[in-house]
Amino acid sequence: MPHSEQHLIETSQGVMKLLEKSIGESIVLGVLRDSLAPPQGEIITAIDGSSGLSYHFKVGFRFSIHTSALGKVVLAFLPEDERAALVKRIPLTPLTPNTICSENDFLVELKETYRKGYGVDVSEAIEGCHCIGVPILNAEKRPIAGLWTSAVKTQIPVSSFEGIAVQLKEGAKQIEAALNQQEVIRHPNRDHIKGVVVKLAKIIEDRLEEELDLHEIAQSMNISYSWFRKVFKEEYGVSPNQFLINCRMEKARELLSTGDLAIKDIGEQLCFSNQYYFSTLFKKKHQISPEGFRKKHKDSAANN
Repeated sequence: MPHSEQHLIETSQGVMKLLEKSIGESIVLGVLRDSLAPPQGEIITAIDGSSGLSYHFKVGFRFSIHTSALGKVVLAFLPEDERAALVKRIPLTPLTPNTICSENDFLVELKETYRKGYGVDVSEAIEGCHCIGVPILNAEKRPIAGLWTSAVKTQIPVSSFEGIAVQLKEGAKQIEAALNQQEVIRHPNRDHIKGVVVKLAKIIEDRLEEELDLHEIAQSMNISYSWFRKVFKEEYGVSPNQFLINCRMEKARELLSTGDLAIKDIGEQLCFSNQYYFSTLFKKKHQISPEGFRKKHKDSAANN
């Protein structure tokens, strides 16, 4: 097994155990072996379910792509040209009456999988077996694995797919964040880490007039907020939240200097909860109130 896959397994184990406790069914992690002829899926680790009637998955077991949740989510999130080339190498052999055997129908299924963010196997590989899976993406948003659960159809009926998918997606995000954070931390080049932080700072600077959730911004880069805050402060000397406030204060100075927008409206435009809060922060930052700053700027302009 490649070192990278062993690292993926170690990173995923904790999340998979929590998912099993929440869902109650076996949780499986697998990868696409596209170098095989034909390409196949392979299980690299699994946690047996505790529901009392759960499937056991053997590590190293290989299976068809077109009938599996793993195959669908990995294929769906590949670039279109790679996806199309791989599909042509897959024999769409019928395994049950529900197996998709038409290339066109399968491509439609992959588009729907991408739209929903999860894939399903509704008795397509084994009669009476249902599976729901989500992709695990790297920092470049390429699929590197699939995370899924399987059980008899009475235990995960179609009506439960959406709710289970939400839990699996959250688990996948946690795994992705941990992998990406470890990759950045381990990177020997400090410039690489700085590049990640600068990119995050640019996102903040470009969205000063939006309600921002800094935790979501960190998550969008597949890193945890605690690490984001630590390295951001090392680079900029302030926390991400203080950086956001400072940027908004500078934008407020610009708006006060270049226009007649009411101070209340400037505060609202920059997403401050009320004028008092905006004025208090501005005075703390610039040692002058917004009103005083505008008057001083106008007087200076008039004298010149």
